[in-house]
Amino acid sequence: MKLKIYLSLSLLMAILSSGQQKKAEKVKFNQELATSLGADQYGMKAYTMVMLITGSTKIDDKTRMDELMKGHMTNISKLADEGKIVVSGPFLEKNKENYRGMFIFNTKSKDEAEQWVKNRSCSTGRRFQL
Repeated sequence: MKLKIYLSLSLLMAILSSGQQKKAEKVKFNQELATSLGADQYGMKAYTMVMLITGSTKIDDKTRMDELMKGHMTNISKLADEGKIVVSGPFLEKNKENYRGMFIFNTKSKDEAEQWVKNRSCSTGRRFQL
C-alpha cells in the first residue's frame, strides 16, 4: 500500500515538474493565426453566451417530450456542425436562477445569436436569455 502511494506521488511530482519546465518557455504571439480565428490584434475573440431557462410550457407526455428533446439535440448538432456553437450543455444541479443549460456562440452579435436560436428548441418549454 505504501509503495503504491509512493509511486503515485512520484508520478505526480514528475508531471508537475515537467509542467513547470514547459511554463518557462515563452510562446510567440501569432497574429496570422489569431486573425484566421477571428481574434483581434491582442488574440482576443468575442463570443455570445446564451443561458437556457425553463419556460412555462408543461409537457407530461414522455413520448412527446422525447421527440422534442431529439429535435433540440438535432438543432444543437446542426449549429455545432455549422461552427456556430462553440460550447453547449446542461447544468446538472438546480440553481436559484432556474438556468437549465447554456450555449456559447461563435459570434459577438446578440442579434445574430438570436437568429440562430429563433424557433429552435422553443417548443421544449425552454426560454433563452442572451
